[in-house]
Amino acid sequence: MNYCEKCGAKLESGATFCVSCGNKIISTPVKQVTSDDDKKANRLGIISLILHFGATPVIGYISKVAMFASADLSEFIAAVGVLACYITSLVLMIIGRVKYPKNTLCKVVMWIYISLFAVVVIGLLLLVGIIYSIISFLS
Repeated sequence: MNYCEKCGAKLESGATFCVSCGNKIISTPVKQVTSDDDKKANRLGIISLILHFGATPVIGYISKVAMFASADLSEFIAAVGVLACYITSLVLMIIGRVKYPKNTLCKVVMWIYISLFAVVVIGLLLLVGIIYSIISFLS
């Protein structure tokens, strides 16, 4: 049973307008999800997770081993590499969610990233609160 998007009233099957509010009903064809689509979506989710969690230690290790011209340059290159991996992983997750909205792995990856973001924000707020408390205690 379908419902009107405007007022929420129940719609008759095959209705072209809502009898409650007169809203025009637009029927959109539902795209069937194939196993190839599901595999592509799973690949996007897995690559996103690998970039987000696996590339960071690898980049850190490589920057320490390679030791470019200076330690500062090595740390800068590592930071840029990690940031690029994070951004790429988020972009892949967004592509997966937009292109394959029914895929479970892409949904799970999205919620992992949202949870991590929330934890980081809460941690930063706590850190700012602690620093503020220390500064006000010392003054």
